[in-house]
Amino acid sequence: MNGLIRGIKASKAVLILLGIQLTFFSLLGFTLFSNIIPEYFGDPLRSMNTIFGIFTIENWGAVPEAAKALNQPYIYYSVNAFVIMVLVLGGFIALSLANAIFVDEMASDNNDDLMAEIKSLKSEISEIKGLLKNGDK
Repeated sequence: MNGLIRGIKASKAVLILLGIQLTFFSLLGFTLFSNIIPEYFGDPLRSMNTIFGIFTIENWGAVPEAAKALNQPYIYYSVNAFVIMVLVLGGFIALSLANAIFVDEMASDNNDDLMAEIKSLKSEISEIKGLLKNGDK
């Protein structure tokens, strides 16, 4: 539990960044594409759900496919560019960063235990060296 609490504390800034990115991209997607593909961007909450799905790399290809079905190349390319931007900035970079920080903090308590053991072993080695030096005299 301590590792979980430390992981959440350490990830706080990145989680806030993810929330800001999610809100920004959701509102941008709603503003740009709500009239074009309303099944994905029809209202802000639906847009947020779509963006979250892209962040988590779950069914992200459905959005460009829906735009492709409209047979309007400029819309398809703009939706594709938007999805790629969201996927790279939110899914690959920010989400991966949050995950890395969280996992690192979760594992750090194991490192603390190992460091304490190493310190204990070093002191034991020093004692043994001292005994051996005194035994040689």
